Amino acid sequence: MTLPVGDIGMVSNENFVLNRTSFPDSLGSGELIAPEAFGSEFWWGWGVAGCFQALASPRSGAPVPSLPREGDPHPQSLGYWGALHFLLLYRLGWSAPHRGLQRWYELGKPTDDPTLRFVAQVWGRDSGLDIYLEWLLRRRPIFNLATGQPWAHVDPAQPLAEWNLWLRNFHGSSESSRFEWFSHAGGGDPLHLTAHFEQVETSPHDSILLVDPRQSDRAHLITSSVTGFYRELHSHSAALPMVGLHSWKVDVHVSNVGVLGTFRRSAETGLWFTGRHKVHAMGNDR
Repeated sequence: MTLPVGDIGMVSNENFVLNRTSFPDSLGSGELIAPEAFGSEFWWGWGVAGCFQALASPRSGAPVPSLPREGDPHPQSLGYWGALHFLLLYRLGWSAPHRGLQRWYELGKPTDDPTLRFVAQVWGRDSGLDIYLEWLLRRRPIFNLATGQPWAHVDPAQPLAEWNLWLRNFHGSSESSRFEWFSHAGGGDPLHLTAHFEQVETSPHDSILLVDPRQSDRAHLITSSVTGFYRELHSHSAALPMVGLHSWKVDVHVSNVGVLGTFRRSAETGLWFTGRHKVHAMGNDR
């Protein structure tokens, strides 16, 4: 087996060539691909694989969920925001995504990080990012990423006054009114995200860690499911110990999906992430 070498979690500073797709399109010729290949329960995770493929190959035209519109099947909305939620939790390693997005907004939404550049180009251009941030600010969920549980506890720190003002202004904006049909149809929690992204434990024969003999700090995790990759990274942490602040680099490969990125473990948070540590810290520190 020949595996790629290099920081495959980083992409050049270029726009992505995307193929915006709807939920029915994801079914292809009628064959329902196993939900595990998409990162969660199928209705929520059908867009995850294409997002990772776009990040790995920005010019590939990988399928990415399109903006949900009134009349679309409900899984269009679930998969659209579900893919965003999954990337922030399991690619950036943000246990508190509301903190990460608040700081990113406050910085002017810079796009020097590939994941955030992708987020800006997909959900930012659609105005779907503000809907997600509103959902986060009203719930302030903090996730236990190390255990892979989708449930969250509530951040006791209240939003600053300027963010309460942002929420009030957003509710009166044209962006909010575009999704009035969705928020009313969804009841108290229209995005339905916190209980649908558990990182399940994979069986031993479905996951393998290969240490690169050519490099002392490089390894490859090969697994059969996106739904278990982040938990597998943590389960293999004992075999890949931190040396001071220095972490192993692990290239994650998933069958039927491809490369998810190059992950490192933070000495400060103990969590795995791609990209720069300062971006990872934005969604964890107070």
